[in-house]
Amino acid sequence: MALDIVAGLTATQEGINRLKPAAEPLVTRLFRLVPDRALSQQVCPLPLPLLLLPLLLLPLPLPLQSATVVLATVAAAVKGELAAALADPAAAPSPCLPCINPHRTLCTAPALHARFIKKALAALVNLAQDDDARGAMVKLRAVSRVLEAIREKSCPHLHLLTMLLANLTVEEAACEELLQLGSGGMEGLNMALLLKIFITSAVTLDAPVPGPSSANGTSSSGGAGGAASPSAAAAAQPGSLASAAADADPCQHLGAVITNVTRLKKGREILLEPGRGLLQALAAQLAPGSSERRRRGCSAALRNCFMSAEADGTLDQIVSDEAVLARMLEPIAGGANADKDDNVREALAEAVAVLAAEPSGRGRDALLAVDADTKLHKGYEYEDHPGVCAAMEAAGRCFIKFGDDEDAEQRQTGGGRSCLQ
Repeated sequence: MALDIVAGLTATQEGINRLKPAAEPLVTRLFRLVPDRALSQQVCPLPLPLLLLPLLLLPLPLPLQSATVVLATVAAAVKGELAAALADPAAAPSPCLPCINPHRTLCTAPALHARFIKKALAALVNLAQDDDARGAMVKLRAVSRVLEAIREKSCPHLHLLTMLLANLTVEEAACEELLQLGSGGMEGLNMALLLKIFITSAVTLDAPVPGPSSANGTSSSGGAGGAASPSAAAAAQPGSLASAAADADPCQHLGAVITNVTRLKKGREILLEPGRGLLQALAAQLAPGSSERRRRGCSAALRNCFMSAEADGTLDQIVSDEAVLARMLEPIAGGANADKDDNVREALAEAVAVLAAEPSGRGRDALLAVDADTKLHKGYEYEDHPGVCAAMEAAGRCFIKFGDDEDAEQRQTGGGRSCLQ
């Protein structure tokens, strides 16, 4: 009952605001419901009120009257269930729930307590949309806790873990923790793991984490993916969970994580590391068969890499991979393969425009080698989104200028290539 109340409150911004004064201790208690490798096999028959009693015993800073009302409501619900359980143990609402592990988490239990794990994660996903609550989670090193659950395969709700990670990595500090900056040889291992999961799951569309995935979760007023479209070097956030429980692709939210992490140089370097083929693997997920979240995440990550290529010294890796450039042009070239999502087309068009304007001309030459000018001209005829059109026009001006310069030097060869007008 108490966990239901908390999960319900986090489903709206008003409810989150009422919980803010107690955000840090509340987040701590919610994370104690998420299993990790410290789990033991002991099970203790405790009713739900006793399971949630530590949440009430913890001293909470509640300067706001609204927060007091919220916690009082939770307390009343728990006390009522506790009294009923003590008077008649047989009538306890949850007769066999796991006990609290002294090492910080719950003991392993069968599918019975998976429902409580899911409710706790749902509340954390919704709370992580709020700046203050998200900041509290980052201070508590929530990123490492989520990554541990993914790595150790200790939690059956991978879609909620990846949604939570996407919301957390809106904070730059969370991205730094994920990248393990300053940890020497450990740097980038977490990022490599997530990239492997994201890429391999695109082939199998099967979560690489075993366990049940059908417990009922909470829903919120916002849809997943309802946040504003990510701009270059801007954070992507999947939002709250309207249909997370029904996700057929639980790893698709890692696209937003990759977008967020590639705001940092180290994240881009890992993605562009020679010989690993990660750039091609992301570009391959721009195909129409991929989910919208995957295509958005991949296109935004590619844009981040392209916009910083010259400063990062990674331009050679980009211009030498014609397969990636050709795949990026397909969704913005019009026709049957044109992407239906404005955010995807805008991100790719902006990436092409930046590469075309690269001062040395190597980016423009690489694009011309895959007929980018012709493909953009065709796509421009069908395009009606202002942001996409502006990026295409910027790229077209670069191609036209190149054609004019070429004509001045070699007038005997005729006009330059056909470009956007």
